[in-house]
Amino acid sequence: MNAIDPRHEDQFWQDMATHWQFEDNHRLAFVQRLLHSNDDLNWVNLADVLTRTLRVEDPAKFLQDSWNKKILPRLLDLAQEDGFGWGNGERQKWKKVRQWHEEKLYPSWLWQQVRRVSLPTTLMGVRRSETVADLKMFPDTPSPYLTEVPVGSAIIFEGEFEPSCHLLLLERDAENIVYCLCPSKFAPNSKCNGDRVKLPQAKNEAFQPSVIGSEQLVAILSTAEPSFSWWERARLEAMALQSDQLQDVLNYVETAQDVQVLYSEYQVV
Repeated sequence: MNAIDPRHEDQFWQDMATHWQFEDNHRLAFVQRLLHSNDDLNWVNLADVLTRTLRVEDPAKFLQDSWNKKILPRLLDLAQEDGFGWGNGERQKWKKVRQWHEEKLYPSWLWQQVRRVSLPTTLMGVRRSETVADLKMFPDTPSPYLTEVPVGSAIIFEGEFEPSCHLLLLERDAENIVYCLCPSKFAPNSKCNGDRVKLPQAKNEAFQPSVIGSEQLVAILSTAEPSFSWWERARLEAMALQSDQLQDVLNYVETAQDVQVLYSEYQVV
């Protein structure tokens, strides 16, 4: 099964080749071997396809040497840290490389693509919860939205949005997990009824970040409610988005009409 949306696959592998600093023919060997469209090609068949581009004396030997002597050694230690690896006698090691990328690196890449189309804003963020008895833990700031939040403190999300729009609010936490905050059990109603939105929607409730690090917020505003298959289920829980759901979000912000994508972040300290 292809875990990567075909619309994004080539760009994902190109970006990964850049990330790992594979250049020229090694970059080509990396990308072309991992594309799902080349799965039925052995090294000789793949070399036949790439002969004119590679321009080396023995393309099949070059492709195998590129993987065995450059690509695999560079990636092995990093893959093993994520629980992936391969033995010396194992066949088709590139399939393990692809599985590692799809399961561990592709979700983060999808998030970055959503962020790429977002606009930074000062019109949304987090602020201290008014239900907290002792507010001295929070720094004084001229802005209602905080750039630093003490770990374990009670906060709420607030945004100044156009009335009558629908809100999809995503947060990537310090552990790199992307949660859908709206709609969710904290905010089942995704329609903005006024010019100021607060989450959680229930009174006397607040969020409490528990891990130190960066928290990133993306708000997607649309005139019509998105038609994601998981939209109604999201209202019932605090959904952690998987790759297929992040793919839905990316496709939506790239193709939907009348969509605004906003971004802000804060640090948990």
